[in-house]
Amino acid sequence: MPINEFLPFATSASANVLSPPQWEADTDRFLGFGRGRANPTKANTAWRQATFMTSVIAQLIADVTDQDVLDNSDPVRLRGQLQTMISVVGNGAVGIITGITAGSGLQGGGTSGNVTISLIPVVATNVGLNPHIGGATNVQAALHNLHQNIASLDNRAITGVLAGPGLTGGGHGPGVVTLARGPISAIDVLVNPSVRFAGNVQAALQAIDYEIENGIKPCITSLEARVSALESLTQWHTSRLAALGG
Repeated sequence: MPINEFLPFATSASANVLSPPQWEADTDRFLGFGRGRANPTKANTAWRQATFMTSVIAQLIADVTDQDVLDNSDPVRLRGQLQTMISVVGNGAVGIITGITAGSGLQGGGTSGNVTISLIPVVATNVGLNPHIGGATNVQAALHNLHQNIASLDNRAITGVLAGPGLTGGGHGPGVVTLARGPISAIDVLVNPSVRFAGNVQAALQAIDYEIENGIKPCITSLEARVSALESLTQWHTSRLAALGG
């Protein structure tokens, strides 16, 4: 907390001062003190009013600027602090807080008394959804809740597993349900970029070999057989034509 060295004078409840109505009507307040000994009660009243207001302004400077306000005969520093305080207050940066509302990830708040704001307990599923929960201060709480959520799965039942694209298997039980990767065709290597990843190269090559052995080779064999049959038919027609010509 910044220091304020400008202190008020005669602030005690029993201070030797005039009451406000008495001081307002006193003639010395208009003329000042004459020669001789000044009335201490009147002098105390004048000093108290001056120092009291000075202390209040100095305290406002300290609160707004968060700097020490020192009684060190440095008018340049004090004037700069006063200008800063006036600028900040003039821009509306300082005022009375009438209420605090808990924002996202927080709980509590209020409009009177001592107001408390605290973090909402972290749920494991929130770690991936709320970027504020990804901070280091919440990692331990997130892990704790994650373990609790995993443990709670013992009280839940999985009623069915569906095989998505590229998978086979699944079912509704009872017992253990198995999912497996579906067969990869040679076409998948060309049209599906995920099949071309390094982890799938071997499977893709196996799929290509399968297509060659079971698709391309049988077609070639069939084509060769048809060519051979056509050649035989051509030879037969040639021999018949030769016989007819004879």
